[in-house]
Amino acid sequence: MDVLSTLLTVVAIPFMFFLLGYFTYNALKLNKRKEQGATVLEAILLPVLTSVVITSWVSMALLILGVFSLFGVLVVIVIYTVPVAVKFRDRLIPRGMPKIVLEKRTLFLILLVVVVVVLFFRPYEETLGCGDGYA
Repeated sequence: MDVLSTLLTVVAIPFMFFLLGYFTYNALKLNKRKEQGATVLEAILLPVLTSVVITSWVSMALLILGVFSLFGVLVVIVIYTVPVAVKFRDRLIPRGMPKIVLEKRTLFLILLVVVVVVLFFRPYEETLGCGDGYA
């Protein structure tokens, strides 16, 4: 992998998996007082979920148009994120982190995320070579 694609990947990952959802989620919140009871996991995972959903939609749209690339996805996300961040900049400042509450549902959510990460990032059967592992 060359340096430019590595740099693009390092820049794209925070945009695609957190910043997009953070800006969108905070821009769409109507009242911050309603979320006083949110846990830290909810405050982190809801922007991540929002980012994944919007990035998937953008990626699918670019794929259907036949112009899919990581750079294209990043450009569309930045074109969307910057105006949202500028328009709703007063809502983006965190007013304090919620308390960490270890309830059954929080522990279940942590366990679910760990299982998903383990299953999604399992080792590829053929780490060297350019063949398909299923061929």
